[in-house]
Amino acid sequence: MWSKIKKEFPLIIFSLCFLGLLIFLLHISPTNQIKEEIPIPQKTSYFHGYTRIFQAKDLWWLSTKKWRDPNNVLQFLQNRSLSLHYIFKKHNRTHKRKAKNEFLGIYMEISESGKFENVMPAFTNTKNALLAKDIAKHIQEYWHYTKAKGRDKLILLIRFDVKQPLILWHNVQSK
Repeated sequence: MWSKIKKEFPLIIFSLCFLGLLIFLLHISPTNQIKEEIPIPQKTSYFHGYTRIFQAKDLWWLSTKKWRDPNNVLQFLQNRSLSLHYIFKKHNRTHKRKAKNEFLGIYMEISESGKFENVMPAFTNTKNALLAKDIAKHIQEYWHYTKAKGRDKLILLIRFDVKQPLILWHNVQSK
């Protein structure tokens, strides 16, 4: 038996060296340094609503200097749009009206302290003037934003769509 091992000894050494080199090369290969990232599922929120999701084109800045970041303001307004949905439903219930598509614009100023002031309907028709006043009153009473060095003036376009499908928002959060 020892004689067989002595005969095959160079082949065994060569095989062990080859395996060692192969293991070393696989260990330092760049594919081993890639770490797999497991995606974290995002928090989602579902609801049926009449208020369409606000987009950047729905926000008209009237002041030349913007004291607040438009993307953050848009995100803030998107998070508050569900409250407008409930005002729309309540308005239709109290006035015994069938829900239909509505479109209106609300003028507002965000003061230095973050309060929404001088909130009033910018444009609307006579059929939804009461709805626009209810929404303006709600915005002025309940919405507050972060402080800034100046006053921002803007118009928010609000669309109520009766046939609005199920809304899916990612990372719904309030400020």
